[in-house]
Amino acid sequence: RSCGSNSSNNRKSRENLYEEQVKSAFTNAGSVKYEDTTFFLGFHMGMTAKQVNAHCAELASSGKLYKSDRTYKYNIKDSVNEKIDFQTELQFEYCNNELFKLSLHYTGKNSKGQSYINGVGILFSVEFSQSWGKILEAQSYKKYIKKDAFGDYQYYFIKGNIIVSGNDSNYVFTDAYRDNLREQSYRTSVA
Repeated sequence: RSCGSNSSNNRKSRENLYEEQVKSAFTNAGSVKYEDTTFFLGFHMGMTAKQVNAHCAELASSGKLYKSDRTYKYNIKDSVNEKIDFQTELQFEYCNNELFKLSLHYTGKNSKGQSYINGVGILFSVEFSQSWGKILEAQSYKKYIKKDAFGDYQYYFIKGNIIVSGNDSNYVFTDAYRDNLREQSYRTSVA
């Protein structure tokens, strides 16, 4: 009996240590302003809305993005693995007219805009998540996994002050430093 409780205590101790490592990584990411915040398709944190729009137009003219229904979309496609064929929608958030967050939302469609049917979209959303994880790890992002309040896994990738959070249908690039400044500004204005 003591062996069972001992292994249970060891597991909890490892989980607590990992949780502390994750907290520390988040704290470190938000405490330092890195100069190079280029992260995806040449976007970088701190761009103005005008710069983002010009960059999107440039990416669209080169065929990397396309505009549909007043939003920019990006296709993730792999010529080797046919299952990797996803349409995503880009959403931008600004604070003081500086980009601090970019979200990529999996639309449930393939690159041709065709909807996945009969539950296949759920299967492909897992492929989407795994694809992004591999892409980010190849770019030197460190991976962390946490369970949320509902017991679902959330994936985090951290490099410098960029935190990429993700699940099976959504990846969000956040400048943790600018996000901390935004939160501090909000707390000061409410106080």
